[in-house]
Amino acid sequence: MVSGAVLDASCTCAGSALGRCNHVAAVLLLVDKHCKEYGNDAQACTSKPCEWNKGKRSHRTPGKVSEAAYTSYQPKEIKLSDFDPRPESMRSTNDENLNCFVTNLKYSGISRGKSSMWESLLKTSYQDYEISKEREGILRCLYMITNTESQAESNEWHASRWFRITASTAKQANNLGNLLNYPGDDVVNMKRFKAFIRNSIWGINQYSSPDMMYGVENEDQARSDYTSYMKLKTPYIEVEKTGFWVNNLWPELGCSPDGLVTDPVEVHKHGLLEIKCLKIFREVAPKDLFGKLDKKEIKRSDLYSSCFGIPQSDNTSLELKTSHIYYFQIQFQMAITGRNWCDFVLWSPVGPPNQT
Repeated sequence: MVSGAVLDASCTCAGSALGRCNHVAAVLLLVDKHCKEYGNDAQACTSKPCEWNKGKRSHRTPGKVSEAAYTSYQPKEIKLSDFDPRPESMRSTNDENLNCFVTNLKYSGISRGKSSMWESLLKTSYQDYEISKEREGILRCLYMITNTESQAESNEWHASRWFRITASTAKQANNLGNLLNYPGDDVVNMKRFKAFIRNSIWGINQYSSPDMMYGVENEDQARSDYTSYMKLKTPYIEVEKTGFWVNNLWPELGCSPDGLVTDPVEVHKHGLLEIKCLKIFREVAPKDLFGKLDKKEIKRSDLYSSCFGIPQSDNTSLELKTSHIYYFQIQFQMAITGRNWCDFVLWSPVGPPNQT
C-alpha cells in the first residue's frame, strides 16, 4: 500500500444496491489496524531501482560510449597520415604561409563552385594588435575617400561630391524633401528642384563671394588657433585635417568636416570641428561684440539676421539658430561620420580667444 487513497470500492451484497453496505468500510478499518500493529509489508525487489549489474567503482556514472574517456588507452600511430614526405629543412611553417594556403583553398573552392574539407581543419590565425591606434585608420577605410584632404584643391574631392547631397546643401535638400510630403504649387516646386539640380549637382551658376573666399583663405589659420587654444586646456588633444566622407548606409550623402578632433577628456573622445569666418568678426573681437552692441556701434539686426538667435536671457551668449543652414550642416556631418559632438568655431583675426 503506497497511500490511503481509495481508487475504487464495491461489494456484491444486497445492501450495496441500496447504498447501505458496510463491508468496504470494515475492510479499510481492518487494514488500518493491521498496519498500525504490525507495520507495512517490505517493498518488493522489483519495485526498487536496479541493484544488480553495477560497476565496481560507484563513482562512475553511465554515459554515451562516444563520450567515454579511457586514460590508459594509447591510440596507435597511423603511419600513413603522419608521414611527411618533405625534407626536414622544409617542414617548418609560419602563420603567414598557413594563412596564405587557407586563402588559396577558399578561392579555389569558389572558382570551382565547391567547398574544401580542409577549410574545416585549417583555421586562419590572427596576431594581437592595439585597436585604439587602428580606429582612425579603420574609419578612414570605411568612410573617407582617399586623396581628398586638400578638399577644394583636390580633383578627387570634386569628383566625389558633385553627384551627392553634401552638408552645405543639407538644409536646402531638407526643404525640397518637405515639398514632397506637403505639395503646393507644382510650377514653383519644379523650379526649386531644377534650381537645386542646376546649382548643386551640375555646378551651373556657381560663384564664390568675397566673404566665401575670406573663409577659405583663413581656414588653416583658424584650425591652428583652435588647436593651440584647446591644447592649453587639454594637452593631449589632437586636431587633424580631413577629406570627403561617405557613409556606407547612405552612399548618396557626403560631407567635408573642417577637422577631426580627438579629446581624451571627453566621454566620447572623437568629435568634429566646423570653422566659420564671419564678416561681422573681421574687425570686432568676440569678447567686444556685446559691448559694441550696447554702444550701437553694431546693429542688432546685422548680428541676429545671420546665424545667431536672439538670446532668451541677459547672459550675453551666442546661440546658433536651429533653423539655420549651419545647424543642418553640423548635424549632417555628425550623422555621416558617426561622431557624437562638434565644436563650432567662429574665428576672428583680432582679440584673444573667447568661448561664446
